[in-house]
Amino acid sequence: QKTEPGISAAQTKKIYALVKERGITADQAKIYIKKIFNKLSTKELTISEAGRLIEDIEAGKLNQEAKESELVKEAKKQGAVEIKKGG
Repeated sequence: QKTEPGISAAQTKKIYALVKERGITADQAKIYIKKIFNKLSTKELTISEAGRLIEDIEAGKLNQEAKESELVKEAKKQGAVEIKKGG
C-alpha cells in the first residue's frame, strides 16, 4: 500500500506565511490541525492535507474558528451559558 508523500517545503513556507499574514497564532493553527486532521503539527500532514489547510487559511476558516473559540471563552467568563441552536 502506497503512502502519500508528506507536506512539501513549499507548502510549509506558504502555511507559515499565511499564518503570519493573517495573525493566526501557532496554538490556533495546532488546534485546527488536531481538530480537522487529527495530527499534532504541519510536519505530519500529507501533501493533500497541507493543500486543504492552505485553502482553509485562505478562506479565513482558521480566523473564524479562533474568533469563535475566543468569543465563547470570553462569554463564559462573563457567566454566559451555551444555548444549543435549533431549540
